[in-house]
Amino acid sequence: MANINGTSGNDFLSGTTSDDLIQGLSGNDNIFGNGGNDTLDGGSGNDELNASFSTGNNILKGGTGSDILNVSFSSGNNTLSGDAGTDTFEISFSTGNNTVSGGDGSDTFFAFRVQGTNTLNGGDGDDSFYLSAPFTAPSSLVTQTVEGGTGNDYLNIDYSSSNVGITTTNGSIKAGNNQVSYKNIERLEVRGTAYDDNIVGSNGNDVLYGGNSGNDTIIAGAGNDTLNVDYSTGDNSLKGGIGNDSLSAISSNGDNLLDGGDGNDAISASAYYYYDPFSNYYSVGSPSSGNNTLKGGAGNDNLSANYSTGNNLLDGGDGNDFLSVFAYSTFDYNSGITSFFKSSGNNILKGGAGDDNLNAERSTGNNLLDGGSGNDFLFAIEASGKNTLNGGVGDDLIFAEISTSNNLLSGGDGNDFLTTFGASGKNTLNGGDGDDNLNGGEGNDIFIGGNGNDFILGNGGIDTFVFNSFNEGVDSISDFNATNELIRVSAAGFGGGLSAGVLQTSQFTIGTSATTSTERFIYNSTTGGLFFDQDGSAGAFTQVQFAQLSGGLSLTNFNFVVV
Repeated sequence: MANINGTSGNDFLSGTTSDDLIQGLSGNDNIFGNGGNDTLDGGSGNDELNASFSTGNNILKGGTGSDILNVSFSSGNNTLSGDAGTDTFEISFSTGNNTVSGGDGSDTFFAFRVQGTNTLNGGDGDDSFYLSAPFTAPSSLVTQTVEGGTGNDYLNIDYSSSNVGITTTNGSIKAGNNQVSYKNIERLEVRGTAYDDNIVGSNGNDVLYGGNSGNDTIIAGAGNDTLNVDYSTGDNSLKGGIGNDSLSAISSNGDNLLDGGDGNDAISASAYYYYDPFSNYYSVGSPSSGNNTLKGGAGNDNLSANYSTGNNLLDGGDGNDFLSVFAYSTFDYNSGITSFFKSSGNNILKGGAGDDNLNAERSTGNNLLDGGSGNDFLFAIEASGKNTLNGGVGDDLIFAEISTSNNLLSGGDGNDFLTTFGASGKNTLNGGDGDDNLNGGEGNDIFIGGNGNDFILGNGGIDTFVFNSFNEGVDSISDFNATNELIRVSAAGFGGGLSAGVLQTSQFTIGTSATTSTERFIYNSTTGGLFFDQDGSAGAFTQVQFAQLSGGLSLTNFNFVVV
């Protein structure tokens, strides 16, 4: 055995083709084994120890300092130890069974495309391990054992080249005959295969990727995790668990379930949207075409299926959530043309408890937006489908302005603001309970104030104003047109012997009170007040004001229809 010793300076030492003992001593040394079963000892200093492409069983000792120990492309069974310092270990493309110990310090281990059974020990410090499957699948089980040790340790596993899907058990990730067994790992990153993967993360902040094809199941556990099946074609299930998670199925084609769990999550099944600095132009990738389910769970979540073509369900759960299926816009600075890429599916957006923002702007499908409890914002501005927007409990703002189809806007309980200003369709605006503000569009709209003192502005079109009872409050209609607009009342809700159809001539009068026992509706042309009296002049019933119109209208019984 040849003994080769360095100096106290920075040495370049190279061994023989036989078994060598090479010691760098102090200094920043470069040591090459060259052949045989060599022992390379860096000593103190920042050393580089190299036994790559070797066939022997080598021992590499980094010593103190930040060292690089390399046995890549080797075929022997090597032992590598780092001691103190921030060390880097490289065993990639090796075929032997190597044992690597990091020792003290935050060390980095590279084991790409290895074919042997290796043991990687991080020791003290924040260590990082990078592993990937070999290009050729092994004929028998090959296990990489990773022990993080103390510290905040990170494990990265890339099985994207595997010809078998991933299965996961507690502390083990396997794809065919490739397996990684690990413990004391705080952060995990896994890249899946083109087959059906089952990936389970740790309780740390994990990054978990499915493959582009296959039906993958990814479960993250606790921590702030990133789960990704972008551009995939399979039907995938992603569950973030507790923590602030990011779940993504951008430009995917399958029917995906993305469940953020508790925490403030960002969940997307939108199209890829990016800025191209070379063309100075915003570009949009392919739309997601599957029927996706996005669930936020408890927390303040952001759920999006923008520029998608499938029928998606977005459920924010508890918390103040933002849900969107709106269109992407691009502007070509060279031509000055703005283009819109619109969501075309029939989507359901459910806000749940909390103050939510639900957005279906410029969409073309027939969407349902349900704010749930809380003070919510619901948008279907410039939408062309038949949308239903339900505010639910709370003081809600509901917009379907400049839309083109027939929409239903319902405020629910609370003091709500509903508007279809500039819309061309025949929209129905229902305020529900509370003092609401209803603003119509250019079409022939239907307004239902509901319980409370509501303000109603019909705007254009020939509108109908609905009253289900005389005792639901006093609604103010600011622009009622007596020429052709209608007041629709319920025979059951009002009583007084009303019958379906146009109100009888004898049941309407202009004045301050009924003058006959058959008169039921009294319009005070001076004040604009509209009253109802169940028994007319009989006196047993005191007239009740239920609407406030403008004064001086040429109102007749033909402005009333009974249902």
